[in-house]
Amino acid sequence: MPFSDFSNVINIMARRTGCRDKAQSLIQEAIARLLKQDTKQLDKNKETENRALILKTANNLLIDLYRREKVCQFTALPEDESALYAQEHLNPESTLMAQQQLDALEQCVASLPEKCREAFVLYKYKCLSQAQIAEHMQISQSMVEKHLIKAMSRCREILIADEEY
Repeated sequence: MPFSDFSNVINIMARRTGCRDKAQSLIQEAIARLLKQDTKQLDKNKETENRALILKTANNLLIDLYRREKVCQFTALPEDESALYAQEHLNPESTLMAQQQLDALEQCVASLPEKCREAFVLYKYKCLSQAQIAEHMQISQSMVEKHLIKAMSRCREILIADEEY
């Protein structure tokens, strides 16, 4: 693709994303994915089709990015609650209890069966949907759901057991 077309593609994606750096990253990822595929979708003789294919792939990546951000949004606590939260955690006893809970949860996740642990980590830490996890792990979506239920049940048991002490 000639350089002028490449900068034009970046300009189009920059308008869609509102950020030139994000647009460049999306275009780079789109080209890398297209080159990685076995099919010869990028043809040296068909520059206009290549441009359209790169734009479509980058647009799909942008949609995935927005969906992932929507699922993994961070919501700040209201000021009155955040002050209480901060004060509670200044207490060394609370800090120690929280650290012990965290250690217990880490051990719990580590003790899960391999597939169960992988599904749980992808869901909770990588913010993937159940459908994305099923595709990634090459299992059914209902199996992903069963793995997640099992993992969350074990984590809940750990948390309840800690509260009883």
